[in-house]
Amino acid sequence: MHRLSLFWIFLLFLAIPETAFLQEVQDAGNGQASTDLFGSRSPLKLTLAASIKSLKRETSDSTYLEGTLGFSQGEQLPDSVDLRVRARGDFRKSQCYFAPLKLEFRKSDIRGTLLEGHKELKLVLPCQIGSVSDDYVLKEYLAYKIFEVVSPYHYKTRLATIEFTELKGKRERTHELMGFLIEDHGTLAKRLDGKRFRRDMPPQMQDPYFSVVNNLFQYGIGNTDFSLRIQHNQRLYFIDGKYFSIPYDFDMSGLVNAPYATVSNAQTLKKPIYEVTDRGYKGYTRDPALVQQVRQEFLGAREEMMHELELLQPLFRDQRQYAEAASYLESFFDILGDDRKFEREILQQMRD
Repeated sequence: MHRLSLFWIFLLFLAIPETAFLQEVQDAGNGQASTDLFGSRSPLKLTLAASIKSLKRETSDSTYLEGTLGFSQGEQLPDSVDLRVRARGDFRKSQCYFAPLKLEFRKSDIRGTLLEGHKELKLVLPCQIGSVSDDYVLKEYLAYKIFEVVSPYHYKTRLATIEFTELKGKRERTHELMGFLIEDHGTLAKRLDGKRFRRDMPPQMQDPYFSVVNNLFQYGIGNTDFSLRIQHNQRLYFIDGKYFSIPYDFDMSGLVNAPYATVSNAQTLKKPIYEVTDRGYKGYTRDPALVQQVRQEFLGAREEMMHELELLQPLFRDQRQYAEAASYLESFFDILGDDRKFEREILQQMRD
Protein backbone atom coordinates (compact mmCIF):
# COMPACT_ATOMS: atom_id res chain seq x y z
CA MET A 1 0.00 0.00 0.00
CA HIS A 2 1.15 3.55 -0.71
CA ARG A 3 3.38 5.00 2.02
CA LEU A 4 0.82 7.79 2.54
CA SER A 5 -1.97 5.29 3.02
CA LEU A 6 -4.71 6.19 5.44
CA PHE A 7 -6.73 3.73 7.45
CA TRP A 8 -10.38 4.57 6.86
CA ILE A 9 -13.25 2.95 8.69
CA PHE A 10 -16.80 3.93 7.88
CA LEU A 11 -19.40 2.10 10.03
CA LEU A 12 -22.73 2.87 8.44
CA PHE A 13 -25.93 2.30 10.38
CA LEU A 14 -29.28 3.98 10.65
CA ALA A 15 -30.29 5.93 13.73
CA ILE A 16 -34.06 6.06 14.16
CA PRO A 17 -35.19 8.90 16.46
CA GLU A 18 -38.89 9.52 16.99
CA THR A 19 -39.36 11.88 14.05
CA ALA A 20 -40.98 11.16 10.71
CA PHE A 21 -37.88 12.29 8.83
CA LEU A 22 -35.49 10.01 10.65
CA GLN A 23 -37.59 6.85 10.34
CA GLU A 24 -36.05 4.29 8.02
CA VAL A 25 -37.66 3.82 4.61
CA GLN A 26 -39.02 0.28 4.49
CA ASP A 27 -38.46 -1.91 1.44
CA ALA A 28 -41.87 -3.08 0.19
CA GLY A 29 -43.12 -2.83 3.76
CA ASN A 30 -41.08 -5.81 4.94
CA GLY A 31 -38.86 -3.92 7.38
CA GLN A 32 -35.63 -4.67 5.50
CA ALA A 33 -32.99 -1.97 5.12
CA SER A 34 -32.73 -0.39 1.69
CA THR A 35 -30.02 -1.83 -0.55
CA ASP A 36 -29.84 1.46 -2.49
CA LEU A 37 -27.31 3.90 -1.04
CA PHE A 38 -29.64 6.81 -1.82
CA GLY A 39 -32.84 4.87 -1.19
CA SER A 40 -33.31 6.11 2.37
CA ARG A 41 -33.61 9.57 3.90
CA SER A 42 -32.25 8.44 7.25
CA PRO A 43 -28.73 9.75 7.87
CA LEU A 44 -25.95 7.20 7.62
CA LYS A 45 -23.73 7.08 10.68
CA LEU A 46 -20.09 7.17 9.61
CA THR A 47 -16.84 6.90 11.50
CA LEU A 48 -13.52 7.58 9.82
CA ALA A 49 -9.86 8.20 10.59
CA ALA A 50 -7.61 10.34 8.40
CA SER A 51 -4.82 12.90 8.37
CA ILE A 52 -6.42 16.20 7.36
CA LYS A 53 -3.00 17.67 6.59
CA SER A 54 -2.18 14.84 4.17
CA LEU A 55 -5.53 15.13 2.43
CA LYS A 56 -5.26 18.87 1.88
CA ARG A 57 -1.55 19.07 1.01
CA GLU A 58 -0.82 15.80 -0.76
CA THR A 59 -3.85 15.17 -2.97
CA SER A 60 -5.07 16.79 -6.19
CA ASP A 61 -7.38 16.06 -9.13
CA SER A 62 -4.99 13.29 -10.18
CA THR A 63 -3.38 12.33 -6.86
CA TYR A 64 -5.23 10.18 -4.34
CA LEU A 65 -4.41 8.47 -1.08
CA GLU A 66 -5.32 4.84 -0.56
CA GLY A 67 -7.47 3.54 2.23
CA THR A 68 -10.12 1.09 3.38
CA LEU A 69 -13.81 1.71 3.73
CA GLY A 70 -15.82 -0.43 6.12
CA PHE A 71 -19.60 -0.16 6.32
CA SER A 72 -22.77 -1.80 7.57
CA GLN A 73 -26.44 -0.91 7.45
CA GLY A 74 -29.32 -2.12 9.56
CA GLU A 75 -28.84 -5.77 10.47
CA GLN A 76 -26.45 -6.43 7.63
CA LEU A 77 -23.03 -7.77 8.52
CA PRO A 78 -20.14 -5.26 8.34
CA ASP A 79 -18.27 -5.15 5.05
CA SER A 80 -15.24 -3.27 3.76
CA VAL A 81 -13.75 -2.19 0.45
CA ASP A 82 -10.56 -0.53 -0.69
CA LEU A 83 -10.78 3.04 -1.97
CA ARG A 84 -8.81 6.03 -3.14
CA VAL A 85 -9.58 9.42 -1.62
CA ARG A 86 -8.64 13.05 -2.18
CA ALA A 87 -9.66 16.52 -1.01
CA ARG A 88 -11.82 18.68 -3.29
CA GLY A 89 -12.13 22.42 -3.83
CA ASP A 90 -9.17 24.81 -3.83
CA PHE A 91 -11.04 27.45 -1.82
CA ARG A 92 -12.15 25.07 0.90
CA LYS A 93 -8.71 23.44 1.06
CA SER A 94 -7.11 26.82 1.77
CA GLN A 95 -9.83 28.49 3.88
CA CYS A 96 -11.42 25.65 5.88
CA TYR A 97 -10.31 23.18 8.52
CA PHE A 98 -12.08 20.34 6.69
CA ALA A 99 -12.22 19.95 2.93
CA PRO A 100 -14.93 18.06 1.02
CA LEU A 101 -13.73 14.67 -0.20
CA LYS A 102 -13.85 12.64 -3.39
CA LEU A 103 -14.10 8.86 -2.88
CA GLU A 104 -13.23 6.47 -5.68
CA PHE A 105 -13.77 2.69 -5.81
CA ARG A 106 -12.99 -0.17 -8.16
CA LYS A 107 -16.13 -1.68 -9.66
CA SER A 108 -15.11 -5.19 -8.62
CA ASP A 109 -14.62 -4.12 -4.99
CA ILE A 110 -18.14 -2.72 -4.55
CA ARG A 111 -20.08 -5.37 -6.47
CA GLY A 112 -22.83 -6.78 -4.25
CA THR A 113 -22.40 -4.09 -1.59
CA LEU A 114 -24.40 -1.01 -0.58
CA LEU A 115 -22.02 1.00 -2.77
CA GLU A 116 -22.65 -0.98 -5.95
CA GLY A 117 -23.12 1.32 -8.92
CA HIS A 118 -21.25 4.19 -7.25
CA LYS A 119 -17.65 4.03 -8.40
CA GLU A 120 -17.20 7.64 -7.30
CA LEU A 121 -18.87 9.67 -4.55
CA LYS A 122 -18.46 13.11 -3.02
CA LEU A 123 -18.56 13.60 0.73
CA VAL A 124 -19.38 17.12 1.94
CA LEU A 125 -17.99 18.06 5.36
CA PRO A 126 -18.36 21.23 7.46
CA CYS A 127 -15.85 23.99 6.85
CA GLN A 128 -14.86 24.52 10.46
CA ILE A 129 -14.96 22.77 13.83
CA GLY A 130 -18.10 23.54 15.82
CA SER A 131 -21.74 22.53 15.93
CA VAL A 132 -22.95 25.64 14.05
CA SER A 133 -20.88 24.52 11.05
CA ASP A 134 -23.10 21.43 10.90
CA ASP A 135 -26.11 23.69 10.39
CA TYR A 136 -24.47 25.25 7.32
CA VAL A 137 -24.06 21.73 5.92
CA LEU A 138 -27.75 21.05 6.57
CA LYS A 139 -28.72 24.19 4.68
CA GLU A 140 -26.58 23.24 1.69
CA TYR A 141 -28.13 19.77 1.73
CA LEU A 142 -31.53 21.49 1.85
CA ALA A 143 -30.70 23.31 -1.40
CA TYR A 144 -30.22 19.95 -3.15
CA LYS A 145 -33.53 18.67 -1.79
CA ILE A 146 -35.37 21.83 -2.89
CA PHE A 147 -34.01 21.44 -6.40
CA GLU A 148 -35.30 17.86 -6.43
CA VAL A 149 -38.81 19.25 -5.94
CA VAL A 150 -38.68 21.42 -9.07
CA SER A 151 -36.56 19.28 -11.41
CA PRO A 152 -36.55 15.54 -12.18
CA TYR A 153 -32.92 15.94 -13.24
CA HIS A 154 -30.79 16.35 -10.12
CA TYR A 155 -27.97 14.84 -8.09
CA LYS A 156 -28.99 12.36 -5.42
CA THR A 157 -27.80 13.07 -1.89
CA ARG A 158 -27.81 11.43 1.53
CA LEU A 159 -27.11 12.88 4.95
CA ALA A 160 -24.45 11.37 7.19
CA THR A 161 -23.44 11.80 10.81
CA ILE A 162 -19.69 11.39 11.02
CA GLU A 163 -17.28 10.52 13.81
CA PHE A 164 -14.07 11.87 12.31
CA THR A 165 -10.84 10.83 14.03
CA GLU A 166 -8.13 13.23 12.96
CA LEU A 167 -4.68 11.61 12.83
CA LYS A 168 -1.93 14.01 13.87
CA GLY A 169 1.23 11.96 14.05
CA LYS A 170 0.98 9.91 17.25
CA ARG A 171 -1.96 11.98 18.49
CA GLU A 172 -5.62 11.73 17.61
CA ARG A 173 -8.56 14.11 17.88
CA THR A 174 -12.17 13.09 17.36
CA HIS A 175 -14.78 15.35 15.74
CA GLU A 176 -18.54 14.76 15.54
CA LEU A 177 -19.69 16.15 12.19
CA MET A 178 -22.72 16.40 9.94
CA GLY A 179 -22.11 15.77 6.25
CA PHE A 180 -23.72 14.34 3.15
CA LEU A 181 -22.90 12.16 0.16
CA ILE A 182 -23.50 13.23 -3.45
CA GLU A 183 -23.65 10.94 -6.45
CA ASP A 184 -21.03 11.46 -9.15
CA HIS A 185 -21.57 13.13 -12.53
CA GLY A 186 -21.10 9.86 -14.43
CA THR A 187 -23.47 7.99 -12.12
CA LEU A 188 -26.18 10.60 -12.73
CA ALA A 189 -25.76 10.31 -16.51
CA LYS A 190 -26.08 6.53 -16.34
CA ARG A 191 -29.08 6.66 -13.99
CA LEU A 192 -30.95 9.06 -16.29
CA ASP A 193 -29.85 7.31 -19.49
CA GLY A 194 -28.11 10.48 -20.65
CA LYS A 195 -24.69 11.71 -21.65
CA ARG A 196 -22.43 14.21 -19.93
CA PHE A 197 -20.63 16.76 -22.12
CA ARG A 198 -17.27 18.16 -21.03
CA ARG A 199 -17.48 21.38 -22.99
CA ASP A 200 -19.07 24.80 -22.76
CA MET A 201 -22.34 25.63 -24.44
CA PRO A 202 -23.98 29.08 -24.62
CA PRO A 203 -27.00 29.21 -22.29
CA GLN A 204 -29.17 30.32 -25.21
CA MET A 205 -28.52 26.94 -26.86
CA GLN A 206 -29.59 24.98 -23.78
CA ASP A 207 -33.16 23.89 -23.14
CA PRO A 208 -35.19 27.04 -22.35
CA TYR A 209 -37.47 25.50 -19.75
CA PHE A 210 -34.80 23.82 -17.62
CA SER A 211 -32.55 26.86 -17.93
CA VAL A 212 -35.29 29.01 -16.39
CA VAL A 213 -35.90 26.39 -13.66
CA ASN A 214 -32.18 26.35 -12.89
CA ASN A 215 -31.83 30.13 -12.80
CA LEU A 216 -34.99 30.75 -10.76
CA PHE A 217 -33.89 28.11 -8.26
CA GLN A 218 -30.47 29.76 -7.96
CA TYR A 219 -32.15 33.12 -7.45
CA GLY A 220 -34.36 31.60 -4.77
CA ILE A 221 -31.43 30.30 -2.72
CA GLY A 222 -29.45 33.50 -3.38
CA ASN A 223 -26.62 31.88 -5.32
CA THR A 224 -24.47 33.62 -7.92
CA ASP A 225 -21.49 31.25 -7.66
CA PHE A 226 -22.34 29.42 -10.89
CA SER A 227 -22.31 29.83 -14.65
CA LEU A 228 -24.29 27.95 -17.28
CA ARG A 229 -22.01 29.46 -19.92
CA ILE A 230 -18.67 28.14 -18.63
CA GLN A 231 -20.07 25.26 -16.58
CA HIS A 232 -18.98 26.59 -13.19
CA ASN A 233 -20.72 24.52 -10.49
CA GLN A 234 -22.84 23.09 -13.30
CA ARG A 235 -22.55 20.05 -15.54
CA LEU A 236 -23.91 19.90 -19.07
CA TYR A 237 -25.97 16.84 -20.02
CA PHE A 238 -27.93 15.54 -22.99
CA ILE A 239 -30.98 13.75 -21.55
CA ASP A 240 -34.35 12.95 -23.12
CA GLY A 241 -33.39 14.80 -26.29
CA LYS A 242 -32.43 18.04 -24.54
CA TYR A 243 -29.22 19.83 -23.59
CA PHE A 244 -29.26 21.47 -20.16
CA SER A 245 -27.10 22.05 -17.10
CA ILE A 246 -27.60 20.52 -13.65
CA PRO A 247 -26.34 22.53 -10.65
CA TYR A 248 -24.35 21.55 -7.58
CA ASP A 249 -22.21 23.15 -4.82
CA PHE A 250 -24.39 25.72 -3.06
CA ASP A 251 -22.27 26.60 -0.03
CA MET A 252 -21.74 30.18 -1.27
CA SER A 253 -25.49 30.86 -1.41
CA GLY A 254 -27.47 33.27 0.72
CA LEU A 255 -29.61 30.39 1.98
CA VAL A 256 -26.55 28.78 3.56
CA ASN A 257 -24.99 32.14 4.51
CA ALA A 258 -21.74 30.50 5.61
CA PRO A 259 -19.21 32.77 7.39
CA TYR A 260 -16.62 32.19 4.64
CA ALA A 261 -19.01 32.88 1.74
CA THR A 262 -18.28 35.80 -0.58
CA VAL A 263 -20.17 37.37 -3.48
CA SER A 264 -18.86 35.80 -6.68
CA ASN A 265 -19.56 35.67 -10.42
CA ALA A 266 -21.99 38.59 -10.16
CA GLN A 267 -20.10 41.08 -12.33
CA THR A 268 -22.46 40.93 -15.30
CA LEU A 269 -25.71 41.19 -13.37
CA LYS A 270 -27.95 44.14 -14.15
CA LYS A 271 -28.68 44.56 -10.45
CA PRO A 272 -25.55 44.91 -8.24
CA ILE A 273 -25.33 42.76 -5.12
CA TYR A 274 -23.07 43.34 -2.16
CA GLU A 275 -23.85 40.59 0.36
CA VAL A 276 -24.21 36.84 -0.13
CA THR A 277 -27.80 37.15 1.09
CA ASP A 278 -28.62 39.61 -1.71
CA ARG A 279 -30.41 38.03 -4.65
CA GLY A 280 -29.57 38.64 -8.31
CA TYR A 281 -31.18 36.87 -11.27
CA LYS A 282 -28.54 35.47 -13.66
CA GLY A 283 -30.85 34.08 -16.33
CA TYR A 284 -30.65 35.20 -19.95
CA THR A 285 -33.62 36.58 -21.87
CA ARG A 286 -36.36 33.99 -22.34
CA ASP A 287 -39.98 34.13 -23.44
CA PRO A 288 -41.78 35.92 -20.58
CA ALA A 289 -44.65 33.44 -20.89
CA LEU A 290 -42.21 30.60 -20.14
CA VAL A 291 -40.75 32.45 -17.17
CA GLN A 292 -44.27 33.05 -15.85
CA GLN A 293 -45.05 29.36 -16.27
CA VAL A 294 -42.03 28.38 -14.17
CA ARG A 295 -42.96 31.02 -11.63
CA GLN A 296 -46.40 29.43 -11.17
CA GLU A 297 -44.85 25.97 -10.90
CA PHE A 298 -42.55 27.18 -8.14
CA LEU A 299 -45.48 28.77 -6.32
CA GLY A 300 -47.37 25.49 -6.65
CA ALA A 301 -44.39 23.65 -5.15
CA ARG A 302 -44.06 26.08 -2.22
CA GLU A 303 -45.55 23.75 0.40
CA GLU A 304 -43.38 20.82 -0.66
CA MET A 305 -40.23 22.94 -0.76
CA MET A 306 -40.87 24.36 2.71
CA HIS A 307 -41.63 20.84 3.94
CA GLU A 308 -38.10 19.81 2.98
CA LEU A 309 -36.85 22.37 5.50
CA GLU A 310 -39.33 21.29 8.16
CA LEU A 311 -38.11 17.70 7.90
CA LEU A 312 -34.61 18.88 8.81
CA GLN A 313 -35.59 20.97 11.83
CA PRO A 314 -34.80 18.25 14.46
CA LEU A 315 -31.22 18.08 13.15
CA PHE A 316 -30.38 21.77 13.54
CA ARG A 317 -28.03 22.46 16.46
CA ASP A 318 -29.04 26.13 16.55
CA GLN A 319 -32.73 26.75 15.87
CA ARG A 320 -31.91 30.33 14.90
CA GLN A 321 -30.20 28.91 11.82
CA TYR A 322 -33.40 27.03 11.00
CA ALA A 323 -35.47 30.18 11.47
CA GLU A 324 -33.13 32.18 9.20
CA ALA A 325 -33.42 29.55 6.46
CA ALA A 326 -37.21 29.55 6.74
CA SER A 327 -37.37 33.35 6.57
CA TYR A 328 -35.02 33.43 3.58
CA LEU A 329 -37.12 30.97 1.61
CA GLU A 330 -40.35 32.75 2.55
CA SER A 331 -38.91 36.00 1.21
CA PHE A 332 -38.36 34.23 -2.13
CA PHE A 333 -41.98 33.14 -2.31
CA ASP A 334 -43.04 36.65 -1.34
CA ILE A 335 -41.30 37.90 -4.50
CA LEU A 336 -42.83 35.14 -6.63
CA GLY A 337 -46.28 35.95 -5.36
CA ASP A 338 -46.11 39.69 -6.04
CA ASP A 339 -46.50 40.77 -9.68
CA ARG A 340 -44.58 44.02 -9.26
CA LYS A 341 -41.72 42.43 -7.36
CA PHE A 342 -41.47 39.60 -9.89
CA GLU A 343 -41.39 42.07 -12.76
CA ARG A 344 -38.69 44.16 -11.08
CA GLU A 345 -36.55 41.33 -9.69
CA ILE A 346 -36.80 38.74 -12.49
CA LEU A 347 -38.29 39.89 -15.78
CA GLN A 348 -36.42 43.21 -15.85
CA GLN A 349 -33.15 41.53 -14.84
CA MET A 350 -32.91 38.97 -17.64
CA ARG A 351 -29.58 39.35 -19.45
CA ASP A 352 -29.13 39.83 -23.21
